[in-house]
Amino acid sequence: MKQFEYRLIDFEVFKNLNLLNLKKNVLWGAAAKGRQIKRTLEKAGIKVAFFCDSDVNKWGQIFDGIPVISPYELRKIFVHDQLFNVISCVFGENDVLRLLQELELNQVSFLSYWGVKTACVLYDIPLVSEGTLETYDEIWKYQTRNRIKEESLINYLRKLQIYDPDTIWCLQPGKVASLTVENRLCQAGVPTIQGHDFFYLSMYGENPLKDILAEMVSFRISSGIKIVTGVREPLARDYSAFWEPFTRNLPYIAPVFDKDFQRMYESYIELLSKGYDYTRLFLKESMPFVWRDEFEWFNEEIKKYIGIDVYRYSFDSQKGYQVIKQGNTQVFIYKTEKLNEIMPKLSEFLGKDISSSENLNQAESKSYYLAYTEFQRKLKLPRSYVEHYYKNNPYMDHFYTKDEQEMYLSKWKGCINE
Repeated sequence: MKQFEYRLIDFEVFKNLNLLNLKKNVLWGAAAKGRQIKRTLEKAGIKVAFFCDSDVNKWGQIFDGIPVISPYELRKIFVHDQLFNVISCVFGENDVLRLLQELELNQVSFLSYWGVKTACVLYDIPLVSEGTLETYDEIWKYQTRNRIKEESLINYLRKLQIYDPDTIWCLQPGKVASLTVENRLCQAGVPTIQGHDFFYLSMYGENPLKDILAEMVSFRISSGIKIVTGVREPLARDYSAFWEPFTRNLPYIAPVFDKDFQRMYESYIELLSKGYDYTRLFLKESMPFVWRDEFEWFNEEIKKYIGIDVYRYSFDSQKGYQVIKQGNTQVFIYKTEKLNEIMPKLSEFLGKDISSSENLNQAESKSYYLAYTEFQRKLKLPRSYVEHYYKNNPYMDHFYTKDEQEMYLSKWKGCINE
């Protein structure tokens, strides 16, 4: 079968919403989400021509004043008139794309469901209330964000209070496969505490529970803890960290939000280059926990709070892991790229076999996956940013050999601005 090529238009629509009115718009999915998107777009002045749905029971019906056509009718329209956009209103977009491929609808303009929702945020278009979806007005409410933080703090305190001596701290800079480890531990019945720093909740303004938190964390640290943490090739890690807020319906990153994602990414890496303290001061409570230099994180957290300087201990890059024991505290550091290989060693450290558990954090399952892969293909990285990691960086040299650095850098070569 000929290779299927569709044209994702998410980033074009972010820059110019009116592009949608240059072609006929077909909404894929005539259920509640589809009708919500239809009414939302129409309120924004975007016309919708058809619904398309794979449910035979909906074919030929009229929903919200427009007809529901079958995928086969869509193919007939495409043969005679290729000037239309397919706008996804379903989460399982890989199934939609496979069907479009079977219909041989090559080069069709495709707007993902994540793209529709993000465009609504960028253009301040509230989603029409329909079905089970929340409106962005509700998602962006400060009170809602505050309530979520309060619940997170209480949950953290509860774990510290009913502390099990076998608890494993999955503490890391973020986007280093930590959720994979945590999910496997949970499946094995091992109690865990997961986070990106010991006192991450303290940045959220004044809270009467913060003093209690500080005391409890300090007590647990002094009693001895086991930490599992990881590192990852920094350009890939930063890219993944940039997208992390988009898993949370965009309650963060408002200060750097831009309709041009390339500019937004440049703003993001500029913050990273200025350091954690500056970024936290600039973004305040909007700062995602993972937006920090992963190599500096080991000094900011592990060294500062438990007195272990990981850079004083040699790291075996070939093995891809390291165990540090200092006093009654133990730290297991893994290299994400070798996580599957060193899983038996991690299981040995944990005292539980977690090597056969399922990976529950696949990138392909993310709502933004289509845009994630498309943006990476077009991304341009400032040379100064790349050299920050790959030119005389002792932290990079600590974890990665020169051969590894050359291999990873070659993968990003086409993205570097000359």
